[in-house]
Amino acid sequence: MNVATGRPVWTYQTVHHDLWDFDVPAQPVLYDIPNADGTTTPTVVTVSKTGMIYLLNRRTGEPIAPIEERPVPQGNVEGERYSPTQPYSVGMPMIGNQTLTEADMWGATPFDQLLCRIAFKGMRHEGVFTPPGLDPALQFPGSLGGMNWGSVFIDPTKNYMFVNDMRLGLANYMIPRDQVRGGSGIEMGVVPQLGTPFGAMRERFLSELGIPCQAPPFGTLSAIDLRTHRLVWQVPVGTVEDTGPLGIRMGLPIPIGMPTLGPTLAIRSGLVFIAGTQDYYLRAFDSRTGREVWKARLPVGSQGGPMSYRSPKTGKQYIIVTAGGARQSPDRGDYVIAYTLQ
Repeated sequence: MNVATGRPVWTYQTVHHDLWDFDVPAQPVLYDIPNADGTTTPTVVTVSKTGMIYLLNRRTGEPIAPIEERPVPQGNVEGERYSPTQPYSVGMPMIGNQTLTEADMWGATPFDQLLCRIAFKGMRHEGVFTPPGLDPALQFPGSLGGMNWGSVFIDPTKNYMFVNDMRLGLANYMIPRDQVRGGSGIEMGVVPQLGTPFGAMRERFLSELGIPCQAPPFGTLSAIDLRTHRLVWQVPVGTVEDTGPLGIRMGLPIPIGMPTLGPTLAIRSGLVFIAGTQDYYLRAFDSRTGREVWKARLPVGSQGGPMSYRSPKTGKQYIIVTAGGARQSPDRGDYVIAYTLQ
């Protein structure tokens, strides 16, 4: 957008005719990538709920990392139209959007793993852009992502970009208008879609115990080199200490990797901070290796982005985080907490 005139300069569409709630959920990030000849390439980075990362020239809108228009499955709901192709960001790492198979089904017990396999076999799943239809279909990633509103953070000292994600599938099917009963249109369950020929049933793809049906991790933190476009490291983030089957807290610091919702912060000394996990911690990772080097217990969960601040009086650097409650937890608070680095 030209700030002087308010007129668009260029546009880029990450999903054609969106039927999945695969909107661009996060603010874009501007960065000048250094080149070998001493010049820089002005870029804009944006992430998607599809688990894809789009790297564009911010002056022209042209892809810097290759993007391919690929054929995608076509649906058969009467009156609907379907885009024959979708833009796949093949030049950047794809995160948590693999096409699932029956072998990927998982459970805390053999019983719920078996039920997840049965449920998977009863659904149509054709990859990221599986179109919703009158028959049960599995959308993976689901409508939460992939990546969500936390966006990415870039460390200019290493040219690393840090991305956190969640991996939750969505089971859905369309309901003819004369069969729609109830529904609020909020979150999961029956969505009436008033004014259309169909309602929709939407449910998280979870086991009978309330655990994602596919194998963990269910959330990760990744580092990507913006010069090479390669994945440097990826680690699971979060434990089941404050969550668990049937909503019962397990109290175990098992690093299974849980869905994340909230941004990261990288600082020059080589640390990456994140608090948007389902357990109640602020964590610091080594930005070179992904090794967890520190964590502090929060009174409730957080969906906020950590911030850094240096005192003009003492010269000390602080990391500040807000904790109002994790998305899945009933625990709520109103905390602003600061930690010193020295």
